[in-house]
Amino acid sequence: MSPESCCPVCKECVIEGQGRVANGSSWTDSDDNCVTCTCNLGYIECSIEECLPAVCLDGKKPVKTPGKCCPECPASGVSCLHQGTVYHSNEQWEVDECTSCTCVSGDVHCHSERCPLLTCATDEMPAVVPGLCCPHCLPRPATCIAFGDPHYRTFDGRMLHFQGACTYVLAQDCEDGDFSVHVTNDDRGRKGVSWTKEVTVFIGDVAVQLLQDWVVKVDDEVVSLPFLREPYIYVERQTNTILLNTNIGLKVLWSGRSHLEVSVPGSYKGHTCGLCGNFNNYYQDDLRMPSGQLSLSESGFGNSWMVENGSRSLSTCRPGEDVDPCKDAGYQAKKGANARCKVLKSAVFKPCHRVVPPEPWYGACVYDLCACGANGDECLCDALEAYSSRCREAGVVLKWRSPSLCAVGCPVERGFVFDECGPPCPVTCFNLDVPLGVIESHCFKPCVPGCQCPAGLVLHNNHCIQPEKCPKIIHGKHT
Repeated sequence: MSPESCCPVCKECVIEGQGRVANGSSWTDSDDNCVTCTCNLGYIECSIEECLPAVCLDGKKPVKTPGKCCPECPASGVSCLHQGTVYHSNEQWEVDECTSCTCVSGDVHCHSERCPLLTCATDEMPAVVPGLCCPHCLPRPATCIAFGDPHYRTFDGRMLHFQGACTYVLAQDCEDGDFSVHVTNDDRGRKGVSWTKEVTVFIGDVAVQLLQDWVVKVDDEVVSLPFLREPYIYVERQTNTILLNTNIGLKVLWSGRSHLEVSVPGSYKGHTCGLCGNFNNYYQDDLRMPSGQLSLSESGFGNSWMVENGSRSLSTCRPGEDVDPCKDAGYQAKKGANARCKVLKSAVFKPCHRVVPPEPWYGACVYDLCACGANGDECLCDALEAYSSRCREAGVVLKWRSPSLCAVGCPVERGFVFDECGPPCPVTCFNLDVPLGVIESHCFKPCVPGCQCPAGLVLHNNHCIQPEKCPKIIHGKHT
């Protein structure tokens, strides 16, 4: 209380959302620089500055300077230097997707967008969209697998068996026609079953054929790997795997024999068709034919996606039928197939059982071994590799190989070791100085099984060597 008055007097002012300020304090309103307020014995008194019209020389327009009330004429010839670039007064530029700057009378004023907290649904993931600052929720990418004689695991997770020996649409963009992937199947082993023989990827005006024994053709001409065709594709070989990357996010992995994986980004959700299904997170309608109707049988569905192909016309290929190879092979063959495929349910694969139930893969394995006859080892490894690949995609890396089970021989004399989950882009003498994150960001997927250089060594001329033994490289040429 003041001694000169009979009533109590506040010595502070309360500003909503900002707390208390001391008596006599002045400040500028946060929303309007022309409003100045003062705290006077508990009362907030504000005054508004009135701006006189600014007339600038040389036809220049008045500029509103951050922190000031009235527009001012820009100082003539005052420029800004920012990150090595000179900008004129009042010029605006983008630093990145989130930050824009303005040159104001020799000073650089920058504004950065703040991104809100993002919560995505279970079937979505946060992803940065080119040209936008903040991440958005996009549908998760999906992978379709073809393996064995052949079985197809669709984008939505349905397992189906289809034994036609023709050329088929495996997956394509049925909305805008961005891409199409065709598979040609071939009779191998017992009658009535088939295997993936070759894969053709159509994107833009390019056709890429992935053939047996890691042969790759682009527009009907054999190419050496790695192969780059701007802007559409990049094809490389890692150990026994061909990796095809595209500018639209479509990715293809081919074993050079029969195992095939096709991945599409979430932007194609609900847009695909073919043997891999329609990618709508609902596996019950995956047997949809080109007519739009649902097929009642797997063979009817598969045959509906048959296409004319230069190497195999419709008249010479064999349509698929619903077959049971174990019934044809007999009791002993089925018993042996069951016994060998039980490894899928053993302890070595157990860490993945909770994430990827093994039963559909076990059924496919038994089916394959009944159909394979004398090629049992190869068929068993195909089935086990397909299951472990799905586990790897789900985040579970299995160490399941042994000297007696699908061992991969790596050239030890050149320093290689086998790694079930090795980097798809190895460190070489040429990318030794590139940060690992930059290398991996351009890579196909988190890891691939294959022969790798041990930690501490780098790849050069197909040998693992110590980094200090790398040749000196100047502008991409080595000396």
